[in-house]
Amino acid sequence: MFLTILQATEATTKAVQQTTSLTDIFFKMGFAGMLVCVIIFILSIIALFVFVERMVGLSKAGKISSNFMSQIKESMMHGNIDAAKELCARNHTPMAKVVGKGLSRLGQPVKDVQMAMEITGNVEAFELEKRLNVLSMISKLAPMFGFIGTIAGVIKIFYDISSTGDYNIEVISGGLYNKMITSALGLTLGIIAFSFYFIINNKVDQIIHKMEKCSLEFLDILNSPTK
Repeated sequence: MFLTILQATEATTKAVQQTTSLTDIFFKMGFAGMLVCVIIFILSIIALFVFVERMVGLSKAGKISSNFMSQIKESMMHGNIDAAKELCARNHTPMAKVVGKGLSRLGQPVKDVQMAMEITGNVEAFELEKRLNVLSMISKLAPMFGFIGTIAGVIKIFYDISSTGDYNIEVISGGLYNKMITSALGLTLGIIAFSFYFIINNKVDQIIHKMEKCSLEFLDILNSPTK
């Protein structure tokens, strides 16, 4: 029992010492370093929010019944266009909106129907890709901010050296590793934000592919000789 309490006390002491150490490092960065760390932290929150919001939105946008186009085809073959339109209206997905636009243009030349569907597809693709530029921007800005923090810190180190004449290697190395933290944080966030961007972009491409597939199937139905 006593040994368990002693181990817990030691673990708590180490945690407190580590927290104190991290706090000391943060405040030793200087104003520029602390400001850069705060900026990187804010950018990381934004990147995480955009990633989660986009993943939830795209997951909903990509969900469509596997027999959706089969039901559309069956309704059109039986001349029940209203049922096909109602099915599209119930499915709040980009695929359904593209097909619904095609159904609303029935009776017009096939080229006009195709053009209307392509325009709708472009609009839906733009909606799917919204805020992707934010992740792209963060992936590029975060490393730059990190480098700025490091450079500002190094400038301060050499300025202090030139002012005091103290060339002690311990002073230089001790100050330098504090300044390098901003570069490490910036690069880490840049990699994470780019990974988020890649995942979201891949998800968007999959949904766009589904839209194109549904459009082709719809046009095939229109051009079917049995229609």
